Amino acid sequence: FTIGDLAPQIADRLRPCIEEGHDLALHSYTHPFLEQLPAGNAAWEIVRDRETLEEMFGTIVRGMAYPMGTYDDDVVQTLRQCGVVYSRTTKSTHDFVLPTDWLCWHPTCHHKHPRLMELAEKFVTNPFEKAPGLFYLWGHSYEFDLRDNWDVIETFCEKMGGREDIWYATNMEIYEYLTAARQIVASIDGRRLYNPTATVLYLETAEGNMLLHPGETKQI
Repeated sequence: FTIGDLAPQIADRLRPCIEEGHDLALHSYTHPFLEQLPAGNAAWEIVRDRETLEEMFGTIVRGMAYPMGTYDDDVVQTLRQCGVVYSRTTKSTHDFVLPTDWLCWHPTCHHKHPRLMELAEKFVTNPFEKAPGLFYLWGHSYEFDLRDNWDVIETFCEKMGGREDIWYATNMEIYEYLTAARQIVASIDGRRLYNPTATVLYLETAEGNMLLHPGETKQI
């Protein structure tokens, strides 16, 4: 099935999730191996899917997850030309490092990974003193029914949920915030910071935590 075939069935189910703040992302129109297609066909898969979702939900869709998790440099370039700003792969890192290439965004692990709870424990007990960390769990909800293991995600959420020291964010929220944070302009001694973006940025300094508002220059 294509996204177009399924549109009437999925629109009503997805709309409440999107209204509650869930991220809506592309996955291609017919779920092919994009790197095996001619460039024009790969671009059609992305543009057609984006157009369909944007018309269906009245929003702007700029994120993606690679179908089958496969891609190559040409696919990445095609995504960039089609206005896609991030795309999640299926390559597990088993760590919490922030992405440096948003179009090759590698997750921490899949929800069926045998080290899932070990990694969760490491994440919540890691102070992240020098840089923030990101736990990116990926998978498919239908897999819990297939394997009859909803307890896996329930246990994970009990471990990770409801904590004041964790920011629970969508892919796009993470992309937009870190993109803004990386645009901070600093003086040569690093003591004066300017925020040229429209995003409120949170700073952790030797003097304590502070906010850097849009257009603000602050001495630290």
